[in-house]
Amino acid sequence: MILILIISIIFLIWSIVQLVKNYEKNNTGVSIKEPENKEERNLIETPDWRGQPKSLFSCTIAGLEYHLDTMVYGGFVGYSAPEPQNPHDINAIAIYNIDGGLIGYVPRKAQSAYRSHFPDQVITYVIGYTEVDEIGKFISNAWLIRVHSFEYAKDELIRMSKVIKKKYGYDIDRLNEVLDQIDGIIKQDNQVDKQVKETQEIEHE
Repeated sequence: MILILIISIIFLIWSIVQLVKNYEKNNTGVSIKEPENKEERNLIETPDWRGQPKSLFSCTIAGLEYHLDTMVYGGFVGYSAPEPQNPHDINAIAIYNIDGGLIGYVPRKAQSAYRSHFPDQVITYVIGYTEVDEIGKFISNAWLIRVHSFEYAKDELIRMSKVIKKKYGYDIDRLNEVLDQIDGIIKQDNQVDKQVKETQEIEHE
């Protein structure tokens, strides 16, 4: 009788956990699968944006413990870039905070997937979070954004900041500063496009 009661309790706890997971998945606005292993996370595929595939590359951050002075605890925004001069790994992809401080790296097991996802881009925006649990273990996740355009990057940074806040409870440090920088780039690009258009119209008169 006691054994049957214990089994029933275990099954009830398992059922509750599954219900909670399904609720979180259905209320984030984006489907985020759990990683198949600790080193490499899944691609997140979402609807098209102005005809472009809206996709992110997600991975943990390796080497956080070696960059404690530049690590951002909680939500952060920054960028990633290949580091071919790295003496330990010529295939390294570095992840930086917004000030250019090295936070860590895309895990080695995820490098090939990263390069197939970003074959023609050197720098990508990164948004994510880092934390340390009660036993001192580093926990992290970073979403690397394909920059189809700066408008697209802005939309994705805002969207993912909401997902991270809702799913993990973190606000993104200095996000507004980055969005302002992007707005400045977009404004400058629009001015250039306007000048080019005006020049072409004059030439055709």
